[in-house]
Amino acid sequence: MRSRIAVILCAAEVLAFFPRPSIGQWVNLGGPGGCGVQALAANGSYLFVGTAFGIFVSTDDGGSWNAAGEVGSAALGQAAITSLVISAADLYACTSRGVFLSTDYGATWTSVPTDLPVDQVAGGLLEAGSFLYLSVWGGGVRRSADRGTHWMPVGEGIFDDSDLSSLAVLGEVVYAGLDYADNVYYSKDKGLTWVPLDPKLPDQAAVKYVVASGRRLLAGTSSNGIFMIEDGGTAWTKVGTDWGESAGAEFLAAKGPNVLAGIDDKAYLSTDSGTTWKKVEIGRSPDDLRVSSFAVNGPRLFVGTAEDGLFRSDDLGVTWTPVNANLPSQAMMIDIARIGTDLFGGTRKWGGGGSVFIRADGGAGWEPAGSGLPEEGYINCLEAVGTKLLAGTDKGIFFSENRGRSWRLTGPDEPEPAAVSCFEVVGRSVIAGTSGGVLLSTDQGRSWSAAKEGLPESVAVNCLETFGTLLFAGTFRGIFVSRDRGETWGPIVADALQDAHCESIATVGKTLAAGIFPRKEKSVGGRPLDDTNKLILNIPEEPIIDVLGYTKHAILLSGDEGRSWAEVVEGLPDGFIVSCLAASGSNLFAALENRYKGGRSSLGTFLSRDGGVSWTSEWPGQWRATPINRLRVAKDGIYAATEGAGVWRLPLSALKKPVQ
Repeated sequence: MRSRIAVILCAAEVLAFFPRPSIGQWVNLGGPGGCGVQALAANGSYLFVGTAFGIFVSTDDGGSWNAAGEVGSAALGQAAITSLVISAADLYACTSRGVFLSTDYGATWTSVPTDLPVDQVAGGLLEAGSFLYLSVWGGGVRRSADRGTHWMPVGEGIFDDSDLSSLAVLGEVVYAGLDYADNVYYSKDKGLTWVPLDPKLPDQAAVKYVVASGRRLLAGTSSNGIFMIEDGGTAWTKVGTDWGESAGAEFLAAKGPNVLAGIDDKAYLSTDSGTTWKKVEIGRSPDDLRVSSFAVNGPRLFVGTAEDGLFRSDDLGVTWTPVNANLPSQAMMIDIARIGTDLFGGTRKWGGGGSVFIRADGGAGWEPAGSGLPEEGYINCLEAVGTKLLAGTDKGIFFSENRGRSWRLTGPDEPEPAAVSCFEVVGRSVIAGTSGGVLLSTDQGRSWSAAKEGLPESVAVNCLETFGTLLFAGTFRGIFVSRDRGETWGPIVADALQDAHCESIATVGKTLAAGIFPRKEKSVGGRPLDDTNKLILNIPEEPIIDVLGYTKHAILLSGDEGRSWAEVVEGLPDGFIVSCLAASGSNLFAALENRYKGGRSSLGTFLSRDGGVSWTSEWPGQWRATPINRLRVAKDGIYAATEGAGVWRLPLSALKKPVQ
């Protein structure tokens, strides 16, 4: 009788909010760090990986990857992959929007009719003999005897109110682990009835995972390590005591005699069904590693991690090689710049800090730029000026003359360097928007002087845009214009801009477009805050989402050099925040989002082919996966620096109007 453990649960809860882009026109350019691998499955020469951005397939043991076909509703950017299961020539994908089946190695998919309620997620599948068992997050097990065509609930009353963490099979017996239960349950009648296992796990051993390896059952617990029992045994034995008495199992999976465990952000491997264990030295930080998936393909082992990508071992875990070429990155990209064929990316870490990385000569890998950048500073913007590179940080402007190999602080630094949020290049001059106004450079960024005439004291400048001979600055006190390349400034006086913040400006033909929102008084402890309130991230500290009753955001257009403005609404959602604007020819793009306490979510990319008058979200460049921090237009496409998805490029052909 054929049996196979086929449950790989997602351990990267953050990634569940980052689904795949909708139509697949975007080209993945990766980013620093690895891909978030949520699921793995192997079958002969095929290896499949499930990510927050869809499913990818490799036929050379991870040496290179190609996107598989879009999985059902994942095509709408709404589904996260939770597990992948291979049964003979069939590939099943469990997602946050249901179960899907491919019979052609991931090229095309059909929906599996599980009849699950909309709010229930398919956690994973187990194949046992001629039956498939489906675990459901939030409680419940379903069984199919016809390869997923029909399903029936089993184990009624046992799993209804409990989170089923995992399923395993030994011979004719199916075992179930209930999240944080004090015992393992089993069924000898193909899932119809379930009873707790006797012997019971030791006291204070709350189950998180249950897997089978050889003739053994292993249970990973929340705070008491891993226990093992032989098939038909009478007692549980604690294994792997080298990792401590109170270690919590964060991950446990098995394939044949190979068992992988995640214990307190470290990985351990057993090649003898759990008898002996060794620490797995994977990646640059093996002591801070969250494993999330495991697969075996012939003599090769594959380990997927929640943040650092996918690794392969050809020697049973002694050495490991990253295999992430063409897989998407989880990097938080703030801005991007190009010098020739080199692509530069400014990043920000989830916990704070950031750096600059380079993707040289159009290659696939990203490497850290050179020394000289502040170790704990934030990267807010990048700009290429000829062959020179500028980085705007919260600790001033840094300048590189050798494509990022070394950096030096430049610009005024008294009494302290200003936080820099944007750059604009006008000929050989560079203008920088900062938390305290505008800085000018006439030597490509080597030196700087302050330009304050006409600007309010200590005004924070968010964005800059050239419009013919004029230069516009979007600030937290409205929009200002300069007619002498930034030397002097004057306010734009218009009813639509009264008390308005401006976060983004773009030029399309003879029209200016601005993303604005009305100002809201800020205070801490009853004391007002001015515009130097470290708002360099273009994220106001007040909640501003429209559904919470706060003031409305808008896109405004001006056709008379900023003297008058009108709001546009056609094709735009009722409530949104403008993350960034960009233009190419007569096309205008807007990345829209919502912001809420503790996070952001994308509302998609919108396109206007008539200079901003009307908009559509139905175009090949639609992207709903993550918020976009910056859009850059180049000759070969539109580059997007994303919040947690690395760098992507959209071909300019996506802008063409479809043939009717």
